[in-house]
Amino acid sequence: MRNARFWRLAVIIATAGGLSLAGAGTALAGGGARADLSVTIGTTSDFVPVDGNTLVRYGAPVPQRSASVSGMVTGVPAGLATLTITLLSKPFGAPAFTGIPGEQATLKPVDGSARYTFPVTPAVATSYEVAISATAATDAVTSAASTVYVIPDITVTGLRCTRPACSGQLIITSRIPPAAFTAESAKKLDVYRGLRELADRTPAEPATLTLSGTASRVVRDATKSTVQYTVRYGFKIGATDGYQWKINYCTLDTESTDGVGLPGGHNCGDKTISTDLPYLG
Repeated sequence: MRNARFWRLAVIIATAGGLSLAGAGTALAGGGARADLSVTIGTTSDFVPVDGNTLVRYGAPVPQRSASVSGMVTGVPAGLATLTITLLSKPFGAPAFTGIPGEQATLKPVDGSARYTFPVTPAVATSYEVAISATAATDAVTSAASTVYVIPDITVTGLRCTRPACSGQLIITSRIPPAAFTAESAKKLDVYRGLRELADRTPAEPATLTLSGTASRVVRDATKSTVQYTVRYGFKIGATDGYQWKINYCTLDTESTDGVGLPGGHNCGDKTISTDLPYLG
């Protein structure tokens, strides 16, 4: 009698939509399930966020020119002593995210999680991601993107006021990233003014300011690093009144075209503005 021989066959099954194949197999010995890492990312700076945006000042002293990229890695499997995390950046106009030389850190997880922080000093609006390298127990993972925006650093001289006529001129110097100098230096500087007086005490500052014109003189540095605006001011003040005056100024944001300023519009150019606005442009 011939010995029976058993074969594993693919079975053709008729279905309503046609034919399908079914089969079976034996599980192979191999690696266990890989852990699913999760990584968060966020940005912070010394400035109050505007519309949720993190900003720094180009060319300003530390810490105003720098921000932090930070977050948390979770889901690290037990027994994995270290993870390597890399900071990636995509400055305005760049086609893709790339690694930043030297911006890599070794994390030592505790109870399955680890925090990270990278200091950054962008020259124009820059988006950041963090990437975690694959290990024997985990797949590689990359975070979502988070952006730090850049505004020019501003310095002002010439602030003074004496009775009965408070007048003079402000010299406003704006430091501009070279990559955006041509576009930014061509903008006009809108100037807002306001004054409050009370006969018996020093009043609160003006609640609103009125658009009064533009800078009377503009000097563009030949090195393409600064623009200097001259802004004249003048107020008539009562001989004994308490007073407070305020001046503000702005240029229209064009972040989407040159990477400087914040996204969208922020009231620059309006006829009147509130003194409570954290940012004009």
